[in-house]
Amino acid sequence: AAVIGMEGATTNDMLLSTLGGIRFYTASNVAIGSVPSNERMRIDTSGNLTLLNATAANSRSIGITNSSGTTGWTLGNGVLSNTHQFVIYDNTAGNPRILIDSTGNVGIGTTSPDMKIDVEDNSTTWAGRILNTNSNGAGLLVRSDATTASNFVLGVYGNGGYKMVVRSDGNVGIGTTAPGGKLQITSP
Repeated sequence: AAVIGMEGATTNDMLLSTLGGIRFYTASNVAIGSVPSNERMRIDTSGNLTLLNATAANSRSIGITNSSGTTGWTLGNGVLSNTHQFVIYDNTAGNPRILIDSTGNVGIGTTSPDMKIDVEDNSTTWAGRILNTNSNGAGLLVRSDATTASNFVLGVYGNGGYKMVVRSDGNVGIGTTAPGGKLQITSP
């Protein structure tokens, strides 16, 4: 049975319920399917939670921001445009920080990633770092299951061309992309 009414003799809390329901507390807190808590909003569900924007076909987002909406974060679909992409947007800087496009490509520093992970930066310092601080840990593993000897497993690219490659046959080329032996160094 549905219940609509006031709850609590002195609190004036409001309850909309069909066994759990929505509770509006006098302290401006809201609980859905939950017991009172100190959080501004709490949603407890054993099912799915869906955000639906009924006015835009592809736009759904959550904002974590100040009252004027100028600082904080927005995350969701349709944040940049009405296309199928998930974006984490920095409201303070006015820039997207991470984007996942409809093909599953992830862009950090770019809104049009060309690869599964595409990190772009426009600064005078390093664009990224992988650091393992464990004294028994390893660094970076690059793996390719390529069976063609000439396929690249690793490439170092700069100033318009490859500077070093490691091919799937184990040959390393510096200054060449077609090393004829285990290590070939070619002067430009």
